[in-house]
Amino acid sequence: MKLKALFASLVAACMLLPGAAKADDPIELSFQLCYNPAHTLWGQVFKPWADSFAEKTNGKFTIHLFPNNAIVDNPEVSKAIKNGLMDMGAWTPFHNPRETPYLATVAIPSFMKNCVQGSLALRKWIETMPEAKKESQSVGIPIAAWTSAPTSIVSMTTPVHTPDDLKGRRILCLSGADANILTAWGALPVKISVPDLFVGLQRGMGDGCIGTPPGQKGWKVQEIAKSCSVIPSQNVPYILSINKESFEDLPKEYQDLLLESAKGLSDQISKALNDDIENALKLFADCGMEIVRLTPEQQKMFDDTQKLDSPDGIWAKYLVDNGIKGDPLELIRKAQEVANSIE
Repeated sequence: MKLKALFASLVAACMLLPGAAKADDPIELSFQLCYNPAHTLWGQVFKPWADSFAEKTNGKFTIHLFPNNAIVDNPEVSKAIKNGLMDMGAWTPFHNPRETPYLATVAIPSFMKNCVQGSLALRKWIETMPEAKKESQSVGIPIAAWTSAPTSIVSMTTPVHTPDDLKGRRILCLSGADANILTAWGALPVKISVPDLFVGLQRGMGDGCIGTPPGQKGWKVQEIAKSCSVIPSQNVPYILSINKESFEDLPKEYQDLLLESAKGLSDQISKALNDDIENALKLFADCGMEIVRLTPEQQKMFDDTQKLDSPDGIWAKYLVDNGIKGDPLELIRKAQEVANSIE
């Protein structure tokens, strides 16, 4: 048995308690995040939130945080929650879109303008789209939802304002989804791993890289790059869910405590992410990088390259390939309407 699988089994065996627990019994839940302890959200939001349960119950109810990939690999988090391998987890439908295609729809460009608006739009999408709601509940009981930071292009040469500025440029990227978007923009994507990204830019393997401002700050691009253009494009939706049986095994007072504490959690997460983005951009500016924030007209140019209104567009094809039934363009339009209803 692999070490990670063995560790996961031990976590499940130690923390999942059979049968309904009594209020006097000590209860411990495992919670794997999609971040590591150095991430802003870990220290500012999730740790204080998790610690609050032990404080309010004199140590009788504890939630243990685990960093991304600690119990299971990130793409397996939703299955691990559903199967009870972990009690709680932060997961994204973008990892397994064939299982949750209606939730993955909100990864389209123009859905998220910033983290606060994106988080509100994602929650409204789940509440108003029956298929998306069913998908979210199929994993476990959802108690928070938010969207990632907006994408951004760091340039080693001239700043990026329109897709024409990217034509023929080699842009380092970490995923196939990013590569598809860069191709639609006219760039030449170069796949690379995170540990190699800084050196790759330094050695001229790419003219820039795609990522998010907080992520790029972590890669230390401010030490060598000339500009950062914030281009909200693909965003990643996240959902925090608790295993249904784990929740039902909790005493009623702990269930109420958990649900009550989760009411403002999505807002705390999205506001902390927005602050993290602005802090990263301020650091870039302080280091001499030019910060480019697109006008609505410039943003539309980037969105139009991905052909959201065409069956030949990369997102319509993405939805069809992942099992969406019916007209993918109608679904995209509905997602855009929900996003546009949130200022």
